[in-house]
Amino acid sequence: MKGRLYVTELKRRKHRRKKIKKLREKYLKAETEEEKKQIIEKALRVNPYLTEGMFLEPIKSKLGKAGKREGLKEEQKKEEE
Repeated sequence: MKGRLYVTELKRRKHRRKKIKKLREKYLKAETEEEKKQIIEKALRVNPYLTEGMFLEPIKSKLGKAGKREGLKEEQKKEEE
């Protein structure tokens, strides 16, 4: 029975990682701050050992790129006008 407990815990960790990955992708697609806040709250419920900083760290580079793209789009709109 002792070995079975270990396998079960591994399965839970794997499922938790998959869920957090999906939530990070959803966070990147979220448009409003309210949506982002709800996603972070859900992530902290799924993995109580996680902090907000730890959740956002792997996607910081993608967050920065998204902001740059939005800035470029706004500049292009201004140039067209």
